[in-house]
Amino acid sequence: MSQKKAYTAEFKEAAVKLAVESEQSVNQTARELEVNVNTLHTWIAKYCTGPDLPGTVIEHGPYHRNGLAERVRAIRPHAGAVFSVWPETWCHTLTEMWAAGLPVLGFDIGAVGDRLRQSNAGWLVNELTASAVADKLPAIRQEWSQKHSAVLKWQQQQGLQQSCAAMAKQYWSQYCKLLM
Repeated sequence: MSQKKAYTAEFKEAAVKLAVESEQSVNQTARELEVNVNTLHTWIAKYCTGPDLPGTVIEHGPYHRNGLAERVRAIRPHAGAVFSVWPETWCHTLTEMWAAGLPVLGFDIGAVGDRLRQSNAGWLVNELTASAVADKLPAIRQEWSQKHSAVLKWQQQQGLQQSCAAMAKQYWSQYCKLLM
């Protein structure tokens, strides 16, 4: 029978920092550190909850665009969030979250608000305040199945034409029109 390994708090914090800040997946980090991936996820949940966040909200920190889909698969979140405080014209992050299967919580401003309203694939927050976001959190639990179904519908329709390559081509076309 194998013995359970004991890890210091410093090791756990360093492992979490590596897992959330590196470009590699949580699974790869766990393999390199010879730590069970579920153990590493437990440490992430413990050490990445911000001081003002409830224990049910985990802050995973920044990510690199190329690793988003793998990261979403590894951490298995129920929803994503886009808290742009300026009206964006499209919002690639929203597209990428939907492509990864996540309903999105976002401020009702610019393209984020327009696209969430049109697709019904997430929740709109009307005021640009933390308390308005907190007030909306119970809706995620209550309406998740409905919003997730809308994400799946988006993936089968608009999402088929919204790959990064397709969006880059559309942007390039727009830039060329403006420059000519």
